[in-house]
Amino acid sequence: MQQDKERQIVSAKFSRAEVNFLVLPYFFLDKHQYIADRIIEYRETRTIDGEEYEILWRVYPHPDFGIPRDFERRLHRAVEYIISKLERPVRNPIPLGSRRNLARIMGEPYSGAFSKKVKDGILKMVMTGITTKKAYYNKRKKVWIEKAFHMYDKAVFTGEEMDDGTIADMNYLYLSEPFLQNINASYVCPIDYKFLRSLRPIAARLYELLSVKFYGHAEFIQYRYSTLCKLLPVKQRRYYSDAKRQLNPAHEELVRKGFLLSYEWTPVSGVRNDWYIRYVPNPKFAEVIDISPATETLPESPDEKKDSSSHKIQDLLKMVTEKHQSKKTIERTIAKACKKYDFERIARNIRYANSNCKKNYRAFLIKALENDWGLELQEDEEARKEILQKEAEKARKEQELYEHKKRVQAYIQNLSAKDRQKLEMQAKSEIRKDIQGKDASLARMLILSQMEAIVSRKFEEKKPA
Repeated sequence: MQQDKERQIVSAKFSRAEVNFLVLPYFFLDKHQYIADRIIEYRETRTIDGEEYEILWRVYPHPDFGIPRDFERRLHRAVEYIISKLERPVRNPIPLGSRRNLARIMGEPYSGAFSKKVKDGILKMVMTGITTKKAYYNKRKKVWIEKAFHMYDKAVFTGEEMDDGTIADMNYLYLSEPFLQNINASYVCPIDYKFLRSLRPIAARLYELLSVKFYGHAEFIQYRYSTLCKLLPVKQRRYYSDAKRQLNPAHEELVRKGFLLSYEWTPVSGVRNDWYIRYVPNPKFAEVIDISPATETLPESPDEKKDSSSHKIQDLLKMVTEKHQSKKTIERTIAKACKKYDFERIARNIRYANSNCKKNYRAFLIKALENDWGLELQEDEEARKEILQKEAEKARKEQELYEHKKRVQAYIQNLSAKDRQKLEMQAKSEIRKDIQGKDASLARMLILSQMEAIVSRKFEEKKPA
């Protein structure tokens, strides 16, 4: 009987996800970055009811469990998928079924290791704290709340004791009050759960965020790269080439699978190391998925922009050499180009014309745009930046090695005579075969080098895992 009920849960394609946890950062996606004890923070200035506020959202990982990551994100979406099939109003505790059932919903092979990951993941989310200062909207109360809470309040696993003294016949979850209230107030966004499951982590997170934001933004939605990094969240890259390498695979996946019609990077006027990314939804996908959430949605961030061709033209005109900026013929040329080419192509060819045109700027710019002469210039600039970046990284690593060696040598110098003798004996023991038959000066050099290696190992062992 229980297996029949669990199969019914998997049968439907769509899920309804709570809007705040689709938009605000909670799951850290950079798998290579160690931030087990680091707070996720998002803040911005927002206008609410005509007044300007600084909103603040913080996620506090538990030191023993670490920060929720992509596995927990997928697990949470499976929980929301189950909640979507329950009768309203939803009440605690939420019946999750077996962990084998969760594996089936998530599309994962079931194993003992998976079962442990599920339990650890749920406990991690139970233990992860949140504070909000007008960042989290409670639809039932119609207020932006200021409080500390958790997404999940408690979990009871199969075989454990329930609040009423009975033994749990499956896994149960208790949702926090703000989260549960929004579920019952239908502050949710429909998402294609099957489609979401098919996506890689960053593409999946972008789909979650954009599914909410495309509502009411039929033409496109635009974010600053720096803002996206905080919302996904991922580590912000300093260089344009690195930023594109970080996000473009996800962009291409969303275009290839039909969610996005296009995306475009454009510079932020007067700002270094930041860019706008414009996302254009695929109307065919929207028709099939019906990406319209609850009637109320989160307000726009200051850097979310609707389509404005005049704004785009003005940004491009600012790149033109000063003596040509006021010419209507140049403005018309750029306006015409905006209908044919993307922002990046126009921008690089304006830069090319600025550097290479000797006379008749307009005619030169038109030819440059048609043939994309600026592409080679841009590639050269990016190649130079990459070389400089690699050289800077190499110099940084060399400096780190030098400073590390100095610390090791200073540590050895400051040892007591007894401790230094013990260290020397350990070094001799470790390289006994290497120093056999060597003359005294060479053997001494090898011993000193090994003493430094031993101290270096000790330093590494003291670093946090």
